[in-house]
Amino acid sequence: AIPDGWMGLDIGPDSVKTDALETTKTVIWNGPMGV
Repeated sequence: AIPDGWMGLDIGPDSVKTDALETTKTVIWNGPMGV
């Protein structure tokens, strides 16, 4: 279970900082991102 005040995420600040996402101008995603 996820404690109160926490969120379950599949992409976060550390993921966004990776080279692949940092230099990408467009992302095509099939399905919900984040929550």
